[in-house]
Amino acid sequence: MTTTLVTAGPPTTPTTPTTPAAPAAPTTPGDTAFESFASICERLAGFDGRLDPFHVDGWLAVLACGPVRLPAAQWLEAMGDDAFDRAFADPTDRAQALAGLEARLQALHGMLDAEVLLKAPDTARLEPYFDDWAGGEEEELAAEGEPTQPPLPEPPLPKAALPEPPRDDQVGTTWAEGVIDALEVLAAPGGPWALADEAQVTQVLDEIADQVLVLLMDREGDDFRQHVEKYLRGKAPSRDDLLLNACFALQDLRLFLLDHGPRPETRRVESKPGRNDPCPCGSGKKYKKCHGAAEAG
Repeated sequence: MTTTLVTAGPPTTPTTPTTPAAPAAPTTPGDTAFESFASICERLAGFDGRLDPFHVDGWLAVLACGPVRLPAAQWLEAMGDDAFDRAFADPTDRAQALAGLEARLQALHGMLDAEVLLKAPDTARLEPYFDDWAGGEEEELAAEGEPTQPPLPEPPLPKAALPEPPRDDQVGTTWAEGVIDALEVLAAPGGPWALADEAQVTQVLDEIADQVLVLLMDREGDDFRQHVEKYLRGKAPSRDDLLLNACFALQDLRLFLLDHGPRPETRRVESKPGRNDPCPCGSGKKYKKCHGAAEAG
């Protein structure tokens, strides 16, 4: 398995898609589905501050990649301990909230449908709820009592001297934190996914995590430069490139886990004794006179 990356130079390993990848189309706040999902997460965040809608969406995206579908009670506890139980103690509230989270999870399962991914490996299908750092900053300022209105504009500069708008390199950070959190819990040795602790599995999971961790790195830091050298031939990517690579990484994770996830245990069926054989219970009677009599009756 190779992770599909958007590179800024000639194709190397990892390779650039031969067919141009469709840009990731993250759903942004403002639509009904997101607002419903966000209202549930706001309740959760009241009991666990990490669980805002973007963090939860990253967590659920990894959950949707899993080799098995975990019971709701198990993944809710893995994601936030008892936050869900505390936030939704009323049975009616609980049922509605769980339905809302499972609706988003079901949508993510559809985006990560393995059959579709295999048919179009160079197409980005995952559509995360990528957080907008600017919007989050306004909410933090409001919570601190600071004015959120921008200052009065200064006199305009001559057209030729206008600076380019700053690039927001924080988009997707909260989502990325949710992804990494879920990977650390679900893919841990002995964790819910019960993955084999093999060198190949560990290496691939680390490479996939790298494509998400880079969203949390300082572009001026050594870690970021090492990532660019290792995966992108030293050509600095745009933020959109990094977000797209993270989407491809989770799609690759989905396909990888289908091949390397836990295998169901072989069911052993004991051969049934003959009617005149000794009963396996050890009574000394013939099977037909002991446990076999109950079956015949």
